[in-house]
Amino acid sequence: MLCKVLGNLGDTPKIMGKVLGELGDAPKIMGKVLGELGNALKIMGKVLGELGDAPKIMGKVLGELGNALKIMGNVLGELGDAPKIMGKVLGELGDAPKIMGKLLGELGDALKIMGKVLGELGDALKIMGEVLGELGDALKIMGKVLGKLGDAPKIMGKVLGELGDAPKIMGKVLGELGDAPKIMGKGKTIP
Repeated sequence: MLCKVLGNLGDTPKIMGKVLGELGDAPKIMGKVLGELGNALKIMGKVLGELGDAPKIMGKVLGELGNALKIMGNVLGELGDAPKIMGKVLGELGDAPKIMGKLLGELGDALKIMGKVLGELGDALKIMGEVLGELGDALKIMGKVLGKLGDAPKIMGKVLGELGDAPKIMGKVLGELGDAPKIMGKGKTIP
């Protein structure tokens, strides 16, 4: 029965060998692609890390800018009797223009940092695009190889189905042999 099953394999082993041979550099390419993907993710992590306190600084700057504008709005609201109140208004302005200048300078610094980070993020995205392109190429090769398998998996399934109880029977026979193979290997007579 086992000989019959092995005879039914036909060209399946040869086809499987050919298919495995056609995988060629696909596993190596996949490894390279995954390595590049890892590098791209490292760069993105670095870029996000470099953002640092920039968003917090911008929030603080915008909050202080809002306070300065509120003060200026209050001051402008009091201009009703402009000639009389002008001295009072100028006194209340105090350091508001200087604070606004400082805040706008800090906002400029934060925007400069954001620009740098966004540039590095663009570089990381470019690398990821290249990596994904290579991954696509590797997947095309894998698809081509899998397409060449043809009916080999179906034939293997049929052959395994035809084995039936043969593996179980062989296991039982090997179990009944006991220590005989070991003893025979030592060149001793079986008792």
